[in-house]
Amino acid sequence: MAETYSMNEFHDKAISYLSSAYDLLQKENPKSEKIFYAKANVLSSFANIYLDKNEPRNAAKKVFEEIQSGSEIKDTEERKRFQYLNYSNLSNIYSQLDVDSAYRYAVTSIRLKAKNFPDDQSMMINYSVIGLYFKKKKNYQAAISNFHKALYVNKINGTDLNMNAVYKSLQEIYHNLNIKDSATFYQNKIKEYDLQALSSKYNSLQEVINRDKKEEKKPLKKYLVCIFIGLCAISCITIYFVKRKGKSTNEVFNSETVSPIHLLPESVSTEPILPETYHHLIDLLEKKDPAFMFAFEKVYPKFRENLLAKNAELQLSEIEFCALLKIQLTTKEIAKYTFIEIRTVQNKKYKLRKKFEIPTNLDIYTWINQF
Repeated sequence: MAETYSMNEFHDKAISYLSSAYDLLQKENPKSEKIFYAKANVLSSFANIYLDKNEPRNAAKKVFEEIQSGSEIKDTEERKRFQYLNYSNLSNIYSQLDVDSAYRYAVTSIRLKAKNFPDDQSMMINYSVIGLYFKKKKNYQAAISNFHKALYVNKINGTDLNMNAVYKSLQEIYHNLNIKDSATFYQNKIKEYDLQALSSKYNSLQEVINRDKKEEKKPLKKYLVCIFIGLCAISCITIYFVKRKGKSTNEVFNSETVSPIHLLPESVSTEPILPETYHHLIDLLEKKDPAFMFAFEKVYPKFRENLLAKNAELQLSEIEFCALLKIQLTTKEIAKYTFIEIRTVQNKKYKLRKKFEIPTNLDIYTWINQF
């Protein structure tokens, strides 16, 4: 409930709520494992609220308290798991203060992570922070790789935490690289996220209103005004986004450039993918999920590298189109999954033939399959 108050900028009320909870826990048995983790959760909530208040240093103090308390955990593996989460949270906070320190905390978190433990929300944060670090260093390839890992972990865990920051970073990188289709794609993702965030904030505001009505029985006039404004804002943004969506989608798929030919590296993958992997990729395509390319490159890790070795100035839309050919989608299937006309697919194939100088007597699928 404290974080719901904080989301709606009732920060003082949220802090008061948590302070009361922490005071009660302090009176309980200090040796109780249940009490220990309850206090740790309260400290984490304090940190989140201070972040909402734009007070990252105060947020960091609360996480350092958690890290210090970790010495009370006797089991080595459990202590590592606890600190893995804390250092990930600390890296997220320090991304607003000092990216170099944030990077070190993210690396520390990764080192503490159990080898057989699947990537979770904390790893998503770590990947995002490492992406920011490489973005600052202008190592854009490493930055993009880590941001895409964050997107993939977000997909498999079903959480949108920090995703807008990732979208904005990717949009800025592609803008700086003058890759217009990718920049436009992530600009649209930012708009979608903002719309969802506004809707979520409206819903949480209703929760605050209902709680305060029961506890305090105060007049709801000012809250109803907020709801009305929220509804109007959601309606306006929805109308704007719908109008822009069609135009932006065309921009994403129609940006093409011609570039010189380079030699193909020797390491290529021609092994067929497993049926379950294929169906997973198709599912991502049907949902227009941006994690498609990350999942694809898990199967064919050298695919992008080998294509770029052949033509170093390929745009993201062209690489993604080649990926569709790599998994043997027909012209009709590509049109279906990418929501474009069959004629457009044929034109894209023709442009790729010219760009790569594919012989007319060689099937494009056969040519792509060498990568």
